[in-house]
Amino acid sequence: MSEIQWFYLDPSNKEQGPYLMSQMHELASGGHFDSETLLWYEGLEGWSPAGHFPDIAPHLPAPAPAPVATPAVYPATPYGIQGYGIQGAINLTAPPGGEYPFPNVKPASFGKFLSLLIGGFITICLALLILNASGSDTVASAAELPSGQDTEAQESSNTSVLFAFGLLALGLLLFIIARILSLIYLYRAWSALQRGQARTTPGAAVGFLFIPLFNLYWIFVAFPGWASDWTRIRTSYTNLLGAPAVSPGLFLTMIICAFSVIGIPIAIVLSFICMNQMCQVVNFMAAGHSRQQMGQSSGGMKFY
Repeated sequence: MSEIQWFYLDPSNKEQGPYLMSQMHELASGGHFDSETLLWYEGLEGWSPAGHFPDIAPHLPAPAPAPVATPAVYPATPYGIQGYGIQGAINLTAPPGGEYPFPNVKPASFGKFLSLLIGGFITICLALLILNASGSDTVASAAELPSGQDTEAQESSNTSVLFAFGLLALGLLLFIIARILSLIYLYRAWSALQRGQARTTPGAAVGFLFIPLFNLYWIFVAFPGWASDWTRIRTSYTNLLGAPAVSPGLFLTMIICAFSVIGIPIAIVLSFICMNQMCQVVNFMAAGHSRQQMGQSSGGMKFY
């Protein structure tokens, strides 16, 4: 009785054979086919994978282990926060050298921030002028007018004082709104950097500014630190080379001047410049995200 003749299908789906069992053992050991390769011999109803034959399976090479998707870990930042290529402690990050994935951030209006500050300053100055004028009129009226008319002058002066205090409260409210808006923009600015291994998170950047004493240190992280991180990220990704540039030295000078009485006026002027630079970066990222979303949409723009 003749020995069984074996056949197998190669990667191009061509039939190879016939082979004897001893030859099949050599072919299996040599890696000519694996456990998923289809085999057949005369009398078999159909083609079957090589791993299903007990006399051939032991001679097949061990299957290669499936690759495990491990995150690409980047070095820790100076503040001990690591970035990861897939999902990290901060956010989704991208390795330097390619294109920066624009995050979904809302735009920041420097004009709105500046209008609130100017409006608050003008309102407070007007209130102080009214208070000063009301005080002078009251003294003059008490010295020159008869006692009967003095009461009417006093009532008019009281009305002016109340109006002035109302303006003063409005001016302070505008200043508070402007301050809140600046913190919102700071949060958005840090959100824009999270995929570039930023040194801190948006919540920490804003929240730690409210911790007494510690905020004297943290303000250097929240503002000059942001400028340094953005400068690094901007020069690390090909699609950010045309992005707005910021000056880390300008941010640092602003904070240092704010700690001295003589330097406060300089710090105020620099704060406007720094806020404008920060808003430009946020708006660039917001526009980039919009372009990115449009590019991912199928078929481009449609008109109905």
